[in-house]
Amino acid sequence: MKKPPPILVIASGLVMLACAIVLMGDFFFYLPDRQTEMTRQRQRVADLLAIPTIDLLGKGEIDRLATVLHRIAEQDPDIESLAVRRQDGRLIVATRRHAQFWPVNGIQGTVDHLALIPVRTDSQLWGSIEVAFTRPQAGPIAFFQRHPALGAMLTLIVSGLLTFSLYIRRILHQFDPKSVIPDRVRAAFDAMAEGVVIIDNKGRIALANNRFRTIGTGTTEQQLTARPLSAVPWLSQYMPGEPKDHPWNRSMRELIEITGVEIAIDPGSEDEQARLLVVNCAPITDGQKQARGCMVTFDDVTALHRANRRLEYTLRQLQDSRREVEHKAADLERLASVDYLTGVLNRRAFSEQSEQAFARAVAEREPFSCMMIDIDFFKKINDTYGHSVGDLVIKAVAEILMACTATATWSAATVARNSVWPCPTPD
Repeated sequence: MKKPPPILVIASGLVMLACAIVLMGDFFFYLPDRQTEMTRQRQRVADLLAIPTIDLLGKGEIDRLATVLHRIAEQDPDIESLAVRRQDGRLIVATRRHAQFWPVNGIQGTVDHLALIPVRTDSQLWGSIEVAFTRPQAGPIAFFQRHPALGAMLTLIVSGLLTFSLYIRRILHQFDPKSVIPDRVRAAFDAMAEGVVIIDNKGRIALANNRFRTIGTGTTEQQLTARPLSAVPWLSQYMPGEPKDHPWNRSMRELIEITGVEIAIDPGSEDEQARLLVVNCAPITDGQKQARGCMVTFDDVTALHRANRRLEYTLRQLQDSRREVEHKAADLERLASVDYLTGVLNRRAFSEQSEQAFARAVAEREPFSCMMIDIDFFKKINDTYGHSVGDLVIKAVAEILMACTATATWSAATVARNSVWPCPTPD
């Protein structure tokens, strides 16, 4: 007896496994059939009809009740007819053709398309509401609707053999025994931090590790296998030049290593920044120094690039802060050395500079002189015109002295040219 093809055997096993899963689901979780759900739904509809019917009957609005029942029967395709009947058999309200759908002697036996809702007043049975629904379908379709698990298994057996066979045939067509790679090698490649791709001498992908697939926004291994690396969509659109000029093709053609090729990948979202990849290529040669492929690595240096940019920004801020501190220190030094009223050196600064000038004059054996100037009758000015006018006099004298020292010629041993210190005078 001839054995069946392996594809058919595998497909049959998958179909049987799927059927077993359906049976287990029906056993543990119970798949409700359509007929049962329809019966429950009709019962709920009948119960809801009782509320407005009883309300309108209690108010004695028979005409309005007839209008409501006719409208409900017209709008709900699942309802054939509606009626309200008293306990003595008198028909109060009924839609058209109700007698055609409702049996003469009422519900007999178990009829699944009729509903009888009792109406009670003061704990006594007043009458009932009669609802006739569409009859359920009969035949094989209705049988499988009542047993959904059997219908699902029949569908799996008929369609599963065809679809599974075509799918397995496609997988085996894509499978190349020559490109089988041991699991330990694949695991080692997946453990690498950078994306690694091995291509053959035609530029087709033979192996791509997990990191490279992650860079490619979730590209699967099946989508990459046997595909030219230069044709990968997310990569080709950001590579400059023609495919023959891509670094991996140049590396195999010229048998040289190419490193440090930077490419920026646009994420396509305004919230995300571009990713920077560094591409390195190394040719794989045989014993005759012929290119048999190429190993290409993609190192994602986006985080490092962003860290460098943040570091540069921080350094610029530090430099700006340093210059600002120097300027403020100079301002503080000036404020600490200059009298705020006259703009000339105060006593502390004058003492420091005069001591330095005196020491320099002694060391260089140069003459050194110092003048002390007093404002005559200054106390009288303060007493007569007030201290504000006295301050103006001091400021004017200081400006005159500064102008005189700026135009005079002094030796190197003299105190700094504009180092004028007004001697305080008693009030």
